[in-house]
Amino acid sequence: MSSVFGLKLVRLGLGLSEGPCPVGLASTINNWFPPKEKATATGVYIAATMFAPIIVPPLAVWIAVTWGWRWVFFSFAIPGIVAAIAWYLLVKSKPAESGFVSQSELAEINAGRESHNNSVRENILIAERFTWLDKIIRVKKMAPIDTAKGLFTSKNILGDCLAYFMMVSVLYGLLTWIPLYLVKERGFDVMSMGFVASMPCIGGFIGAIGGGWISDKLLGRRRKPTMMFTAVSTVVMMLIMLNIPASTLAVCIGLFFVGFCLNIGWPAFTAYGMAVSDSKTYPIASSIINSGGNLGGFVAPMAAGFLLDKTGSFNSVFTYFGICAAIGLVVILFLDEPQ
Repeated sequence: MSSVFGLKLVRLGLGLSEGPCPVGLASTINNWFPPKEKATATGVYIAATMFAPIIVPPLAVWIAVTWGWRWVFFSFAIPGIVAAIAWYLLVKSKPAESGFVSQSELAEINAGRESHNNSVRENILIAERFTWLDKIIRVKKMAPIDTAKGLFTSKNILGDCLAYFMMVSVLYGLLTWIPLYLVKERGFDVMSMGFVASMPCIGGFIGAIGGGWISDKLLGRRRKPTMMFTAVSTVVMMLIMLNIPASTLAVCIGLFFVGFCLNIGWPAFTAYGMAVSDSKTYPIASSIINSGGNLGGFVAPMAAGFLLDKTGSFNSVFTYFGICAAIGLVVILFLDEPQ
């Protein structure tokens, strides 16, 4: 690629190619898992996206040093092609279409979906234990939205989209600027920076799996509590990052918990849309929610860069991220929790 414009076009094409992937993955989870397992499954999927940034950068550097930078792109194209072929051959849109699903497994999935559609919580003890919480998170009986128009006019879907915009702004803003923060603000060398910069991803990996399990198993499929926890704890972590000691250990621990707090509620943002819509309209709901997230990931790095240019301090950046999380919390509070 010999021009900046051409490079931008290629990057745009990469984004357009990858864009449908989260919607397809989330829709597959929605079709394949009963409601009691959807957040857990989503958590595993999101954890995988956190695990990749831990292992891929060192691998990319090794490939570039050994064979040249072009081989980084060639090498990473191969698993993508293999995964696409394997997905096409092995994974079906619905479990009933798959030869790998037994009748008992299919019955469990369908039974769980029917229970969900009838607004019956499987664990009565959990429901009674969290009566006080249901008042806070605005639990309501809601019929799943079954039309595209209903999705685009739903305050819950649009609210989830806006809250996701705010939280993804924090995540992608941090992932973009943390390396520079560590080198310029904290004085890390490049090798040390690579390890410390992976801390949010390590924390995010654990947080995503744990958050999905908590939402499904401990909270009886309630989605808003972990979403609210993510927003509140992210605000707290941004305040901590503003005052964190000049210690490698302190910075590592701080960034680990930044990633953990951001991702513990991540599965719920996706699983929430599954509860509000039905199986036919969920792909559209997922598209709306993910579009908000992608827009946040587009805006936040530029906004953070603008603040750095104007102030010359990362304190303004962490303050901006804290404000984003606080706005996200306010939006989440006004969402209804489907019963």
